[in-house]
Amino acid sequence: MDYRPPSKRDVFDSDLDTLHETVMPWMVPPLKRWFQPLLINEAHYDYDFIEGLEMATRLRAPLDRRNIWGEFEHRLENDPWFGLDAAAYALSRTTIIRTATHTLRFRPAETLDRLLRESGSAWEVTELDIESGKEGEKALILTRRDLAAAKCAILDIRSQHDRPGRFLTDAWKAIASRDPHTNEAYDKAVKAIEAAAQPVVTPKDHKATLGKMISAMRDKPSKWTFALGDLCLIIAMADRVWTEHFRHGTDQRRDDHTLEEAEAALHLAIPLVRFLVGGLVVRVP
Repeated sequence: MDYRPPSKRDVFDSDLDTLHETVMPWMVPPLKRWFQPLLINEAHYDYDFIEGLEMATRLRAPLDRRNIWGEFEHRLENDPWFGLDAAAYALSRTTIIRTATHTLRFRPAETLDRLLRESGSAWEVTELDIESGKEGEKALILTRRDLAAAKCAILDIRSQHDRPGRFLTDAWKAIASRDPHTNEAYDKAVKAIEAAAQPVVTPKDHKATLGKMISAMRDKPSKWTFALGDLCLIIAMADRVWTEHFRHGTDQRRDDHTLEEAEAALHLAIPLVRFLVGGLVVRVP
């Protein structure tokens, strides 16, 4: 059970009841302890790590080599994003292998995740599959905690239906990190729906777009059944994702998708894919 001070029970407290995007003052001391062995190894600074961090985070003023640790502490205390950017870089240098028969643990990652969770951070340590790597090889990155439920749903879909599941995974990865790619997330959400819908809606047209599938369902809805009645809900959900999408490569995009639009597309794509691959939308023989 999460601890809550008696003085703050039964009342809303912004420090306790919200997830924090940046490093808050109470996170600084444990973060210092976490970073120290990464920067200092057997009384010597790890200059490969330090220089890699400076380049990866584009530090315009590198850490003063006469007082590296003191300046690192100062930045942790005074730049609310520095600690998270540095932690994300540290995780990016590490991969682990986790399969049914083999597990390689990285205890600093577990310690960091516990620190973030207990301090009310909006971020968590996530293991991501590495394409064309070793079996079970995972990358470690920081991702947004508020998308954890979506991640669990996507993993469940992917365990049974790999292709639409991979598109959903890519969409989730594109918006869950510190550097969200909203257009990519939206594109992958659309592709996930298309991959799930094509065998059900247009089994003979492997290149059908989501727009074409929506038109087919709208023109002859009696060809399909949905577990909760007619296809109105399925068509409405799919159509909203499709019509809000910058879908044609020849279009001049005046704006990117917002983060909110990309999240909404993903959250609509997940149940749609579940309905379509789970046999809840069925083509009438």
